[in-house]
Amino acid sequence: MTSELFMDVASINQAVAEKCLALYGVQRDSVYTASRPKLDLKDIVEDDTWRYEELPRALESGESLSKAQLARLVKWKITHGVHRPFLPGMIQKNTDAEVQEHTAKAASLIKDIHRDQSADLIISSVESALKQVCNLKGVGPATGTLVLSVFRPEIVPFFEDELYFCLHPDHAGKLKYDKAEYRSLLSRALDIVLNKGVEARALEKTAYVLMHADKLGEDEREQLKQCLSVPATAVQPEKDDVEARGNQTGSKDRGDESALTRSDRKQAGVRRKAEPQADTGDRLRRSKRRKAQP
Repeated sequence: MTSELFMDVASINQAVAEKCLALYGVQRDSVYTASRPKLDLKDIVEDDTWRYEELPRALESGESLSKAQLARLVKWKITHGVHRPFLPGMIQKNTDAEVQEHTAKAASLIKDIHRDQSADLIISSVESALKQVCNLKGVGPATGTLVLSVFRPEIVPFFEDELYFCLHPDHAGKLKYDKAEYRSLLSRALDIVLNKGVEARALEKTAYVLMHADKLGEDEREQLKQCLSVPATAVQPEKDDVEARGNQTGSKDRGDESALTRSDRKQAGVRRKAEPQADTGDRLRRSKRRKAQP
């Protein structure tokens, strides 16, 4: 998965995220219509709104997921991303009590993480929570991070294909969806979340828009290209300084050339001294002949 727009992770900032969020709804509908033509678009959009807005808001005062909520999250996941038809059946093998127990324990492990903490500390907490929620049947690292993301949408990102490839533009081949890949995704995502003020939830949607840029109109793509243009952060040297350094460099170069010229002259002088001189007798005979001429 590649994007015709996205080239540099450093380009993502609040301005880019805001632009992508404004485009997300139309973009999502276009992708869903193309990839899930047999499904009711209205139902898919309702699940998407529920996953990103309604459920996280409900969990602000809640401590766990119900089995029905987990099943709906998985339904959204296999519609929004890679379709895995066997996954809903695996989720149904868990009891409601098991789902509540493990999601509650996982939520408690990330309840106190915040932006002022170091990335390493946040990663450690998230990995502990992920291990806990993965005790449920049918829940691997990808689904597990989806569960964690609805508890802390501002910090914990879902292991979404678009987000992974957006943050790893040089990655080749298929994803393994293992904990090592998620750790890499989380580390890179936190660099943006903690340092640029972009929520993890917004970062997911930003990546989704960027990685499906082919579904955008020409004007929208051009606007995004402008947002993704990162100005140089280094201080540009003053013109006088540049000219002064150029003059110094030129003087040095001319000095070197002069030195070489002097050296060449010395070597040439040595060669002239080393050349054999004409015989004295020959010089006297030539002098006599010149005097003899009328």
